Amino acid sequence: MTICQNVYFKLKKYVPDDPPEMGGLFGGRNGVITSVAFDQGVSRSMCSYTPDVNRMNAVIEKWNLKGMEFLGIFHTHFLGVRTLSEADKKYIKQILNAMPEYIVQLYFPIMVLPERDLIPYVAISQKPDVLIQKEELIIL
Repeated sequence: MTICQNVYFKLKKYVPDDPPEMGGLFGGRNGVITSVAFDQGVSRSMCSYTPDVNRMNAVIEKWNLKGMEFLGIFHTHFLGVRTLSEADKKYIKQILNAMPEYIVQLYFPIMVLPERDLIPYVAISQKPDVLIQKEELIIL
């Protein structure tokens, strides 16, 4: 996962230190993350984040008009949890399977708090299944 330094530092600066979980979208060009849109979600708790789908879809539409691609969704985990939960994996598969055919890969990193480590995961469509694996983080 390649992310521009300014977006990376924006994440580290603006993601809240305390629960509940939150998240947002990544956008960019040619597979490089150049933009982030933060989302407080429609439902948040210590252990879960449910995106505001209507708001996030509106952001994706605006990005498309500017020639930007939707590249993925991040969310926070607390207490040093550095792996995706089974619920995360199920939701990721639902999201990727709902994408248009031309979107075959999306990023789903976790921002681990309080450390503020960004742990990248990539989901790759392998119809009818989805492969989810850890990814290398490259900061430009």
